[in-house]
Amino acid sequence: MKNFPKKIKINQYIHLELMSFDHKNQYFDSIHKDIHDNDYFRLRLKKKYPEIIKIYLLLKHVINNKFSQNGSPDYFIFYKYELVGMFEFHPIIKSVNFLEIGYWLYKDFRRKGILSSIIPVMIEFAKSYFDKIKVLATTSINNSASQKLLKKMNFMKTNRILEFTDKNTGVVSKEFEYFYFLKNIKV
Repeated sequence: MKNFPKKIKINQYIHLELMSFDHKNQYFDSIHKDIHDNDYFRLRLKKKYPEIIKIYLLLKHVINNKFSQNGSPDYFIFYKYELVGMFEFHPIIKSVNFLEIGYWLYKDFRRKGILSSIIPVMIEFAKSYFDKIKVLATTSINNSASQKLLKKMNFMKTNRILEFTDKNTGVVSKEFEYFYFLKNIKV
């Protein structure tokens, strides 16, 4: 298992912290604070993690299972020292030449340039820590803001539309796939 930095400073307002059990109260509080009715992502998290023990179990899974088994780190995003989202790499599989990134922010923190600041730093992070050729990212076909962000970050759109079925609800979501080369490819 690689020794990833516990904290990554992006700028004076933004930093990332490697997920740990120390975050359980802060993460729980960030989910359960008063929120707008249209912050659907946070509302889903609030329903999924109604008790702090469920946050503890989630962190236990990430730290003891996902991280130690495939070496893919998850980071909490902090804006002005408030936990506002997450950035993750997954999965790190030796037999494939790519890794995937995922990210999310609570609604109140979108369109503030947070992810635009983070993604270039984390691309350099990926170049330093992973021996992969490219990074993949997917975004809902309805999420034009995330599509614009990936294009701005020089990700290229593939011709694939991926479909995912939520095993709990049966709802099918469709996502565009994007990629970014970490290494120069010789043709």
